[in-house]
Amino acid sequence: VISLPFGLVLKMNESSGHTTKVTTLQLLSSLKAINHPFLFHCVFSSMKDRGYMVSTWVDGDSTADVWDVLQPTDLKRMADDLQDQWQALQSQTENQRHPICSAAGGTIVDARVPWIAEERPQVFHDCCVSATEVWLGLDYDIPSGQALRKDMQTVLDTVYHISFCHGDMLPKNFISPGGLARWQEGGSRVCFIDWEQAGWLPIYWDALKTTWVEDDTNSEYT
Repeated sequence: VISLPFGLVLKMNESSGHTTKVTTLQLLSSLKAINHPFLFHCVFSSMKDRGYMVSTWVDGDSTADVWDVLQPTDLKRMADDLQDQWQALQSQTENQRHPICSAAGGTIVDARVPWIAEERPQVFHDCCVSATEVWLGLDYDIPSGQALRKDMQTVLDTVYHISFCHGDMLPKNFISPGGLARWQEGGSRVCFIDWEQAGWLPIYWDALKTTWVEDDTNSEYT
């Protein structure tokens, strides 16, 4: 990552990662009410193995870095802001027919379900099939597998709508542009960054994944 003049940043990465992010930012630029970095340009090396992307740099505080100093009123406002933007993303992309795939159209690449890309790479056309690929171990004849299947059976049996999802909605990926103080004064909305794991997924995906990174089910974040 290299800082450039005029509030820009150059990011260099494997081409696959940039393909997902470029496709995502191009889509987001056509949508309303979602705060995200703006894509200027992206080129790939002659071997197509590396990408070079120029986008706006979102200067501000990561929510993860300021979490401990947020007041109850801050948390309420942030929750409302995130929910508004999340619902805007869903309402503008929700549909019944889109395949379940990465933003670039290939198999889902997700650090928390790596076996999908590594062992059985595919594009899904059925929510129920994709759910069984995510939730491995449900058929194991062990207490934990049986308990999990009981809890997840409704998800496994339900055909959900598909929407475009961020895929990694952690506090570190929410930035308060201009810093926390400016955000507290109402000068900005939270900006979503790091869309590398974005894709077309069941509408519950972002909400479900936020629970995977919290050990405490009663934490303020979950």
